[in-house]
Amino acid sequence: DLPADMPWFADAEIERFIFTGEAGAAPARQAAGGRAEVVVLGKSEVSPKGILEFLEARGLRRVLIEGGGALLWSFARAGQVDTLHVTLTPWLAGGSAAPTLMDGAGFPAGGFLPLHLEEMRRVGEEVFLRYRVGEERSGPSAR
Repeated sequence: DLPADMPWFADAEIERFIFTGEAGAAPARQAAGGRAEVVVLGKSEVSPKGILEFLEARGLRRVLIEGGGALLWSFARAGQVDTLHVTLTPWLAGGSAAPTLMDGAGFPAGGFLPLHLEEMRRVGEEVFLRYRVGEERSGPSAR
């Protein structure tokens, strides 16, 4: 459900891809109006691994996933995240509908995504963290 007047489509110098399943192809092509390549990967749900394989075939070796919690969760669940950048800001949002770093079903009980801190920087009131995703461990006590 992409509005054709999205600012994302504005700059003609940037190569854009819209990844979708078969059902979303026609509406995506209509919204894109030739300003983005619509890539159909699968019948319904698009796999993160399929997206990365497509981008790698196009010569891309590094991909920044910048989206909402559901998008990040889908890549983490598929084991397709190797580095995680987190910014802590001096604002808190609350409530059950507040955005989170990872939405989705969550990992099974006791199955955490292990992270290893590689960098920490403070700029003003913000803290920038970079983690490398490590091997599976069970629970916080394993750290």
